[in-house]
Amino acid sequence: MSDHAHADIAPGDEAEGLRAFYDALGLGFPLEGRALFGGDDVFEPDVWRVTQRGHRLGYLGAGEISNDELFALPAGWEITRVVAHTFESRRTRRGDVVTVGGHLYCRPRGRWGNERFPFLHIWTMCAGRALRFEDLLERVELKRMSRLGGCPAA
Repeated sequence: MSDHAHADIAPGDEAEGLRAFYDALGLGFPLEGRALFGGDDVFEPDVWRVTQRGHRLGYLGAGEISNDELFALPAGWEITRVVAHTFESRRTRRGDVVTVGGHLYCRPRGRWGNERFPFLHIWTMCAGRALRFEDLLERVELKRMSRLGGCPAA
């Protein structure tokens, strides 16, 4: 497969789609996340394998993915805001790899004070959909099982 298999999408477009997702993150999981992880396609049900620190935790359907999988927070904490500072994109044979770094603001449920934590996420994207997500600091990985071969030719 050539590096231009998904040439109809410019390398920066995948980063812009992710930017909209991070801008929408907050107290709930945004609709932009549903588009990234799938779940609307009845002909290709999306199942995601979840691993943490190299140990397989199980499988999730696309509709089951939430902020809890993207940010490893203690039970009882909630996200109040996400600020993504950097977006770097690189085209590969498996899809566009987008690195996103920033800060997560969160608090224990029922409290007012916010805590700030850094995050570093690596996404492998194809045609506006995530193929793989990795939280580098927490070593959590989500991998789409139906597209393990990467980004198909357009």
